[in-house]
Amino acid sequence: MLISLCLKEVNRVARHATLLFAFLPQLFDFDIEVKPILEVLVGKTVEQALLEVMEEEELSNLRAQQRRFKELRNAELVETQRLEEQERRHREEKERRMEQQAEVLRKEKETGEKISARAFAQVIAILNIIKLSGTH
Repeated sequence: MLISLCLKEVNRVARHATLLFAFLPQLFDFDIEVKPILEVLVGKTVEQALLEVMEEEELSNLRAQQRRFKELRNAELVETQRLEEQERRHREEKERRMEQQAEVLRKEKETGEKISARAFAQVIAILNIIKLSGTH
């Protein structure tokens, strides 16, 4: 019985669908009805494509800007390293010259002390000679 009721309902729906499809060309003109929907779909698609193109251009510009920034940063880093190396060489040269000057002063002092010691020894020797010559 349930099956017969279902079959009757299916037949009734099929008759109505057949009638609907028979009058469909009069109720619905596909070209006229679909045109606004297609215009909206095409418009949205074009709009989305334009947004994607603008986004790609912006990303490209950001990458180019980032590349320029990295190049500038690297150039500044190289310049900083060059200046630091130059400063290190100047500092080492200054230290080397100060050590040389200290060595020169030490040698001058040592030479002065040797000259003083020799002069003192000569004075002592002369005094000894005078002393020895005065006792004879």
